[in-house]
Amino acid sequence: GAVIGFAVGTGVALYVGPDIFQLTGKAMAPQYDLLKTAIIGAPIFATIAALVPAMFAATQDPADVLRDD
Repeated sequence: GAVIGFAVGTGVALYVGPDIFQLTGKAMAPQYDLLKTAIIGAPIFATIAALVPAMFAATQDPADVLRDD
């Protein structure tokens, strides 16, 4: 996901950027340090986002949850 997001975002920025920023648009270039940050940060944020629902699910009794449905 991080690699695809980086590729799409960079592609859009390089395609649309020169039209929006006429003075500095030609100086735009891919920033590969952001790719490294995204590759490291994406799993960290996914883990944090999954932690709260997992903790909530761990406190539930499976029999009670299945009985309610």
